[in-house]
Amino acid sequence: MILRSFILVSALVSSLSFAAVHENTFRNALREVLEANKRATDLNEWTASQRRPENLFEDFQKLQNRDQKTSQEFCQALSELAMSDLALFEEELSSKPGQELPCSVTLLSQLNQYWGQAQTAFDINRLEEALERNYFSGNETAPLPNLEKHIDTVATPYLIRGDLKPGEIAFTFDDGPHASRTARILETLNEYGVRANFFQIGQNVKAMPQISKQVADAGHLVCNHTWSHPLNMTRLSMEASEKEFDRGREIITQATGTDIPFFRFPGGNKNAALLEMVKARQFASFYWTMDTRDWQIRDPEALYQNVLKELNREKGGIILFHDVHQQTVIVLPRLLEELRLRNFSTYVFVPH
Repeated sequence: MILRSFILVSALVSSLSFAAVHENTFRNALREVLEANKRATDLNEWTASQRRPENLFEDFQKLQNRDQKTSQEFCQALSELAMSDLALFEEELSSKPGQELPCSVTLLSQLNQYWGQAQTAFDINRLEEALERNYFSGNETAPLPNLEKHIDTVATPYLIRGDLKPGEIAFTFDDGPHASRTARILETLNEYGVRANFFQIGQNVKAMPQISKQVADAGHLVCNHTWSHPLNMTRLSMEASEKEFDRGREIITQATGTDIPFFRFPGGNKNAALLEMVKARQFASFYWTMDTRDWQIRDPEALYQNVLKELNREKGGIILFHDVHQQTVIVLPRLLEELRLRNFSTYVFVPH
């Protein structure tokens, strides 16, 4: 009897298709990435995680026996995700020239529809809020007060709050430029008369120099965020860290015609030696006071509520956004209206 049961189980296992095994593997891997993102308590933890979208897609690309069937299995696992979960993998789906999955176009089209619906729902909430508070921005948007905060990089080599008082806020945007979203961020900032600091990745700048130039020409400051955005520079050799810094600085200077002595470590990960390396180049290193968590929160309404929570706690300071996320594009106008209602002043950091 025992032998017969063993034979039946063995037959059942052998009848399982190779595709089913792979699809389950892909489903588990996707779930691990989503859970790691959800569990992360801050950007440092998420940056240090080995369960990130880029890790998963890199592993997929390295499969020695990768073929059309394997791609289809990966696509099947991706297609089963909720749209809000699939959004976490949007960059990987759209930024692999020559290595596209057969489902990339379809999934990206579905994500575009999801973002359109999210924008509509967010705008309805925004209108209801305006009615409740009895205010409307009207057709013309009054600019927010925007001032310059001059930074002596020798005297102030490291900034967290940037000496900003309650009611004062500085917008910073990391990881760009993005092919379409950076331009929309610029439109919103221009509408409200706000200037900002953009900490851009050298590889992205090289791929889209015209967008970086557009940012600089619009009056914003394009700052160094390394060449390739290593997840944790503290794990690099000093030579490698210096190359990341210097190459990022070089390509930004070439693209924009400006050499802004401001730098931000990817994920904020740093140590005393790295801080000294940046300081030796007479650059200032920027951290942040308020983390919007747009790297984690993909629902615009939930993101907006988290931003308000940060704002209510800190009352001002340096706010961290990323101009590569659609949820950030959607949320920004409503946040700027809220800041205007609260009589905030905005600041941009400029070299002394």
